[in-house]
Amino acid sequence: MKPMFEEIVAFSKDKIKPYANQFDQNGQYPKEAMKYIHKQGYLSLLIPKEKGGLGGGILNHTEACMALAASSGSVGLIYMMHNVVLHQINEMASEKLKNDVYQSIIDEGALIALAASEPKGGANVTGPQTKAILLDDGKYEINGIKSMVTTGGYAKYYLVHCASNEEGLMDNFLIELNSEGLSFEENKWNGLGMRANVSCPMLLDHVKVDEYNKVGASGDGIKGLNIRSVPFVLGLASVYAGLCSGLVDAVYDHIKKREIESGNDLLKYESIKYHFAKVYNYMNSAKSIVFDAARSYENEDSDYLQKVYSARIVATECAMESAKFSMRIGGGRSYNKENEIERILRDSYAGQVMLPSLDGLESQLTEMFFEK
Repeated sequence: MKPMFEEIVAFSKDKIKPYANQFDQNGQYPKEAMKYIHKQGYLSLLIPKEKGGLGGGILNHTEACMALAASSGSVGLIYMMHNVVLHQINEMASEKLKNDVYQSIIDEGALIALAASEPKGGANVTGPQTKAILLDDGKYEINGIKSMVTTGGYAKYYLVHCASNEEGLMDNFLIELNSEGLSFEENKWNGLGMRANVSCPMLLDHVKVDEYNKVGASGDGIKGLNIRSVPFVLGLASVYAGLCSGLVDAVYDHIKKREIESGNDLLKYESIKYHFAKVYNYMNSAKSIVFDAARSYENEDSDYLQKVYSARIVATECAMESAKFSMRIGGGRSYNKENEIERILRDSYAGQVMLPSLDGLESQLTEMFFEK
């Protein structure tokens, strides 16, 4: 599939960017933006061509997430989570479940969300308290609480990571929004940044599902975690590289607007030129390392995982540093929320704490070089 970064950048600037501040200020889920994304066919990016999708790969995934996040970090994150679960469904779900989900995405614009983290689990998703119990009638009953489920209450499908009926193992089930016993606490979401993604708790109270809903064989939870790990980590890296692109655009627009409105050429100040160069360099660094990691994964290089982890770390740090220098250029107008810089600054800070955290990734990255 041909590169699509510039195509989606143009689309998102037209259909998403004009409303991004509104989504953020109201903590409002971007329904219309997701409808536009469906209409363009981007929700079907990872669905195979023979099934009616675009047949894209991981590099296309990074391009799309990055391009959307340049206009809205929240929209980029919602889209990224959808693709991550879709990738796992491609690899592990039964043919019937795959086909049903594909058709729902293509026809209805159905979204998929990931429900893995839990209140007591922190950054550890390998020991879930949520459990699926096999009943006498062959159904499974799931009980538990998931925390910070992006798109909570708005996605049609939720991939729930839970303890298996078999002791010591884990399973993944795809649960529909209208399932009896499934609810969300939307009022619990009040994030500093990424405010429009509605990352709220999910409650599973005696939710019953069939074998049909299981993604993979019994006990395949860890396998599923491994299958989605690269698109997940690389997707997050792409979102934060996208924020870097958004900051370059926002700072450029601010400098030009000040010149037009007041005749004040900010470029006469050496510090402004220095800061703008920093912002651009951070963007270039973030985009380059993310695309390099994606190509390394697709080429099956021996060190692709190190590059993926490094890309996530670097892109996140670039976004935070770029936001700092962008705010210095934007000054009081940005601090007073008169442009996008303040919003992107807040969005950038989510990256250091989102699973997998930067501290955890840096620890794992170092261990890869010293494995015995």
